[in-house]
Amino acid sequence: MRFISNYLKQAAFFIASLLFATCIIAPSVFAAGYTWTDQVAAGSRNWSSIASSSDGSHLAAVDNGGDIWTSTDSGTTWTNQTAGTSASGQSWASIASSADGTKLAAVENSTGDIWTSTDSGTTWTNQTAGTPANIPGWSDITSSTDGTKLAAVENDTSNIWTSTDSGTTWTNQTAGTPASGQLWYGITSSTDGTKLAAVAYTYSGDIWTSTDSGTTWTNQTAGTPASGQLWYGITSSADGTKLAAVENNTSDIWTSTDSGTTWTNQTTGTTASGKSWASITSSSDGSHLAVVDATPGDIWTAYDPPLNKSLNNSGSGSNSGSSNSSPDSPAPKAPDTGYGVPAQSSPLITAFIASGIISTGAGLAMLYRQRKASRN
Repeated sequence: MRFISNYLKQAAFFIASLLFATCIIAPSVFAAGYTWTDQVAAGSRNWSSIASSSDGSHLAAVDNGGDIWTSTDSGTTWTNQTAGTSASGQSWASIASSADGTKLAAVENSTGDIWTSTDSGTTWTNQTAGTPANIPGWSDITSSTDGTKLAAVENDTSNIWTSTDSGTTWTNQTAGTPASGQLWYGITSSTDGTKLAAVAYTYSGDIWTSTDSGTTWTNQTAGTPASGQLWYGITSSADGTKLAAVENNTSDIWTSTDSGTTWTNQTTGTTASGKSWASITSSSDGSHLAVVDATPGDIWTAYDPPLNKSLNNSGSGSNSGSSNSSPDSPAPKAPDTGYGVPAQSSPLITAFIASGIISTGAGLAMLYRQRKASRN
């Protein structure tokens, strides 16, 4: 009778939670999503890259073959900062920003220079003209939050370059090393600039990482399924532990939770596989991802809630108090649903999550509450 009573209690709790989540929580919080606005003030241009301050108020975007535009109101209005200057008409490939939006750095792949600004894009300085870093092949650039540490990749001599003085001087970090000669296409940085990760766009290309601001590099994917995937872009969490990368071989999205040591294909066999992924970005904690598909041009988002950690670390308790259980032989964890939620914790709830009947956030909240109630 006690078993039946507990079962009915949990069933009643689940139904009440489901009604509450679908009627109140899901529409107002968990399923809120983003509201997208087409900001037309800067016109329709051949945009190739955009960068943001940490609060999203300061934006800077580059027009390939045109100019550098900035916004101080989150994109509502835009100012052409380079029209009529020597920085106009460049083949801009990428731009990076400091956390406060005052320090900017942009690379272009025609004359092959790196330009920087210390006044939110109002004025620009060519830092590499006449130097060894003047290379017609820059493809991407990244910045630390204070804007002092920069790292850029190029696919002419195919090396990785770094700067520790906001772009004034540059050092080739990979010349003469195994990391040289890659067709580098993307690079990302932790907030302090110590952890870097770069991707190469070839069928023999890999993902390489550095833990010393680019001085030394390690090939993390050689000999693994993640090798040779025509990597196109990569992004990092603030601490550099969570990475996500897009590729155009099987056209999937891969993630790592250990600073790039191991990688998991997150989209194979799903509707998000087989896309023409062009770029990816991440929230500071790595829980939110946004990816752009060049053809037909959709934007995809993903969310992996931090709550997963507390749920996934709790044991099943099936051997609690048993004579054959010990700290050296813990009970096996339940299989994972793909969101970090043990599938055995509630098959019905996880089925609703997987089928889209309820949002991931609502389901996680219900699982947490159900588990808490079952312990009482």
